[in-house]
Amino acid sequence: MLLIAPLLLDVDSERVGFLFKVGVMEMKKLFILILVVSIICISANVSYSAQYWAKTYGGMSDELATSIDQTGDGGYIVAGGTASFGNGSSDMWIFKLDPYGNISWQKTYGGDGGEVSGTIQETVDGGYIVVGFTYSFTGSGDFWVLKLDNTGGIIWQKTYGGGSQDSPGRIKQTADGGYIVVGYTQSYGAGSADTWVFKLDPNGNVTWGKTFGSGDLELGADIQQTFDQFGVPDGYIVAGIKNGAWILRLNNNGSIIWETRNDLGIISIQQTTDGGYIAACGNAVGGDPVVLKLNSSGALDWAKKYGETGHVVGNVRSINKTSDGGYILLGAIDSNLLVLKLDSNGEILWQKMYGGNGTETPNYSIEQTTDGGYILAGWTPSFGVSDDCLVVKIDANGEIPGCDIMETTNLTVTAISVSELATDYISNNYPGTVTVTDITPQDSSAEISVVCCYDTDDYDEDGIGDACDDCTDKDGDGYGNPGFPSNTCPLDNCPYDYNPGQDDYDEDEIGDVCDNCPDDYNPDQKDTDNDDIGDVCDIEPTTSSTTTSIKKVTTTTVQSTTTTTAVLSTTTTITPTPETTTTSSSSSTTTTTIKICPFIKIYDENSEEIELLRYFRDNVLNQTPEGKELIRLYYQWSPAIVKAMEEDEGSKGEVKEMIDEILPLISGEVE
Repeated sequence: MLLIAPLLLDVDSERVGFLFKVGVMEMKKLFILILVVSIICISANVSYSAQYWAKTYGGMSDELATSIDQTGDGGYIVAGGTASFGNGSSDMWIFKLDPYGNISWQKTYGGDGGEVSGTIQETVDGGYIVVGFTYSFTGSGDFWVLKLDNTGGIIWQKTYGGGSQDSPGRIKQTADGGYIVVGYTQSYGAGSADTWVFKLDPNGNVTWGKTFGSGDLELGADIQQTFDQFGVPDGYIVAGIKNGAWILRLNNNGSIIWETRNDLGIISIQQTTDGGYIAACGNAVGGDPVVLKLNSSGALDWAKKYGETGHVVGNVRSINKTSDGGYILLGAIDSNLLVLKLDSNGEILWQKMYGGNGTETPNYSIEQTTDGGYILAGWTPSFGVSDDCLVVKIDANGEIPGCDIMETTNLTVTAISVSELATDYISNNYPGTVTVTDITPQDSSAEISVVCCYDTDDYDEDGIGDACDDCTDKDGDGYGNPGFPSNTCPLDNCPYDYNPGQDDYDEDEIGDVCDNCPDDYNPDQKDTDNDDIGDVCDIEPTTSSTTTSIKKVTTTTVQSTTTTTAVLSTTTTITPTPETTTTSSSSSTTTTTIKICPFIKIYDENSEEIELLRYFRDNVLNQTPEGKELIRLYYQWSPAIVKAMEEDEGSKGEVKEMIDEILPLISGEVE
């Protein structure tokens, strides 16, 4: 049977009871509303509370974060490097976070030499693509690209390079399922270091590769696939450094459409909604960051500098578009991380810095999250054991409520002119040498340190938000509820029943107070006839009593014999029905449990509809704390609901019609 209850998870029983003080004729409407709200809310994609935090991740030595990307499940994937874990002097380090900033998994990748990640991105198949730098396989330093599955397992891994050092910038997935990579090479090209761009197919094979240079030092920093006004891929935009800023507009085959140079230094670039481009410059005029807006032909629309007298502002790492048509910029001010929120004209909407007593270093990505806030990462010596990864989740205004590592800055905006420089380059075809590597990722054991934390959800109502609570304990017995990764306390073997002793006679990891066969090992809690007695101890496991089922619980003698069951009043009030009733004799008391399913009153017990509802209960609702709470409330209220339906027989047809409309939603969730 599907267990559905009102979505009233944060109200007490008295308030719930008030909602059920309705006439019998109104009960069917209320029941239908309960069904609709519950199924729609549980079947929809998981949503999360307002949660903002700053946390560090690391071991006994140094770690850094170079890239972060929000994932489809609301969490984050982080790439960087570690000297605390792995094989060599440093290894590529990748870890997956849930929306609360807790680690879902963490792995190192590397050989006997040194590795570090560049950028990482979630791919359309739910896995990840990451580019990094390795010394382990050729000795000269190569690009290293790994395609990972959603748990960090390696699908394929390859190096790209030549006889000298070749160093990556960024990697992005392209519309055809392949990848575009940018960086610089000292193995190929015309100068001491040339910008190197190469296109990969979905399996990491090189489709084409080209160098761009003229004898100077040309370093490719960022790349993005571009699209025409109809959404059709039409090439790439490349940003880098060539004695200043260098922007290349390429077609789909890597040939130059146009290029522009100026006296700045481009670090990050994005195509804008009007077909133009927004670019952020690092070592710019006076050391202050500069943002450039270009049109679709590369001509300058505007250029603005951001600075504050008496402060060192710079180290720009990333600029990204935001949903309001503006931009978000990540850089540094003095020894702190700096975030600027800009409107579409480059004017500052808000500005914040984040840091402690040490020097915080930003990474190469900041992005807007699905809740309208922002996620950024870098590394810090201020809060961990040594240099640790720092990940910061802020709200739409750049804040973490109550956090003392955040301050408002006072940068001013100045429009500037930009000096155009002559362009000269040589483009060559250099696909590079591709080598298949064969390393096995290793699990790491980094620890998390909470710097700041704020969360509006408080499941156990202890005044500490779930993302910040080290023991979410709904029943108050000192053991945590499952499904809350922030828990550091032992998990409760009966999360919804007070059981401080955690007694488990049959050692099946289900506490005696909630075990449907407390004396018999039955970890699956299988109960074919849904009579609340597990099959392993049920005399008739396939036959359900129409009234009561006996649990193996006895108590001491009571004074009189009574049988009590709370039912729907024949007038206007419904009282929640306890899950147990007590039948007493002069010598003993036997506790019986009533489990009445409203859906059995509508569908045959062995019907496809009931099977689907049961599957949804066990495999969807029962997998989250919210779903389990719905199950508990359903058990509490189902006898009263059945009684209401019996009082109004005409409601069954209408309820069935409503459920029939809802079943496809459940079926889609199950599939």
